[in-house]
Amino acid sequence: MKDIPTSFASSPHQDPHKYFQNLCIEFEKLLHESKDCDQLEFEMARLINASKDMIWSHKASETYRKEDGEKACKKVWYEFSRYVAALKNSSTNTNCQDILDSIDELKRLLKKNEIR
Repeated sequence: MKDIPTSFASSPHQDPHKYFQNLCIEFEKLLHESKDCDQLEFEMARLINASKDMIWSHKASETYRKEDGEKACKKVWYEFSRYVAALKNSSTNTNCQDILDSIDELKRLLKKNEIR
């Protein structure tokens, strides 16, 4: 069971890079459509698990610097945590724009091939 890749639920020929990109798109759509915390947390877990299969680009001159991809993923997680906490507290002015912005940053890095 541990040998099954995270892209198992996707098309058999879909590489982890494309799977991760598709998860980002699906998660964005879900943020617009739903405020169900359980469903959002499930999709966030899928996104985090898929991010573990990504290879974060590394430049020789940035030996001790955190990678932009890793920082972007952590930013998505941080913004998601804040958003879900606000939803659970029944806050009326919950806004998912910060999460959407951080997902856009991930997608930008994917397009620039800084995440493989």
